[in-house]
Amino acid sequence: MPRKANNSYCMAKKKPCIVIDPGHGGDDLGAVGYDNLEEKAIVLYISKLVKKSLQSKGYDILLTRKRDCFIPLAKRTEFASKVCADLFVSIHANAALNKDAFGIETFYYPHGYGAMQNNEQTAYLQSYLNQKTLYSLMLAENIQRSLCTELSAMHFIGHAIDRKVKKAPFQVLIGSTQPSVLVEVGFLTHPYEGKLLSTNDYQQRIAKAIVKGIVDYINTITFA
Repeated sequence: MPRKANNSYCMAKKKPCIVIDPGHGGDDLGAVGYDNLEEKAIVLYISKLVKKSLQSKGYDILLTRKRDCFIPLAKRTEFASKVCADLFVSIHANAALNKDAFGIETFYYPHGYGAMQNNEQTAYLQSYLNQKTLYSLMLAENIQRSLCTELSAMHFIGHAIDRKVKKAPFQVLIGSTQPSVLVEVGFLTHPYEGKLLSTNDYQQRIAKAIVKGIVDYINTITFA
């Protein structure tokens, strides 16, 4: 059974523990795009930048992987639960058969508990899941907005990079016990965006934007 709702996401009295999850790793390359750039490598680098920046602000930050290794999806969420993480942010890069596809999107999972008996225990669990969904959505919106604001100037005028916040049943979101999101930072398969994603400057901007989105979310929860 989850912790009581009034303690689950309270950030007013402590700095939160945040787990950053670099997608893929090891034999799982993830997407492969421009100049054979591998998703597993770029998201690990960005995740390390995010960790360093958030740590400098006093937050407790952990990575699901620190090197190029394969970790099953279930183990990633188990790790976050084991360390009592307050937030879980999985970082990925996108790919598509359509080479014109580009932009940023952030996913969350709308948790529900289906049809249940109407009793105190199930009512509490439904309230907990509703709260988790709301906070996941808020986290996703803050990160998405920050990324689009930071990166729009790097793209061609008139090219809208905001692919919006979306719902999706990704395993790392379904299995999490804390507010959680999956961020797709761009398409490795797009001729221009793929090149951007290979540059240190763009990777730094992505990390900066993710950090700002997380901090903005925390400040909203703390002072709302």
